[in-house]
Amino acid sequence: MVTITGLRGVPIISKVCDLPQILIKTIKKEHFQIADGDIICVASKICSLAEGDVIDLNQVVPTSLARKIQQRISRKDERLIQVIIYQTSDPTRNCCSFSNEKAVC
Repeated sequence: MVTITGLRGVPIISKVCDLPQILIKTIKKEHFQIADGDIICVASKICSLAEGDVIDLNQVVPTSLARKIQQRISRKDERLIQVIIYQTSDPTRNCCSFSNEKAVC
C-alpha cells in the first residue's frame, strides 16, 4: 500500500537556509512518524531556494542561439533557454550550436 502524507508546517523558504534542519524541526514539531522503508520526497524547487540557486530571468540577456532555439520552441522564454544553455555548456559556453533544426551541445 502507498500512502502520501505531507508536512503542513514547513515555513516559506525564500532565502538560503539549512533546509535539512528546518525539515527535522518541522517533523518533530508535528510529531510526524517516519518508519523503516519510508521514502521522503522534497521538491527540487524548495531545495533550489534553500541553496540560493535561483536565477532572476530579468537579469538574463539571451544570445542569438537562445533566440534561434526560441523560434523553434516558442512556448519557452528565450531567457530560460539561455539559462539552460549556460547550465549545459562547457566553461567557455561554446559547445552548443544550432544545426539541422536541432540544438546540439
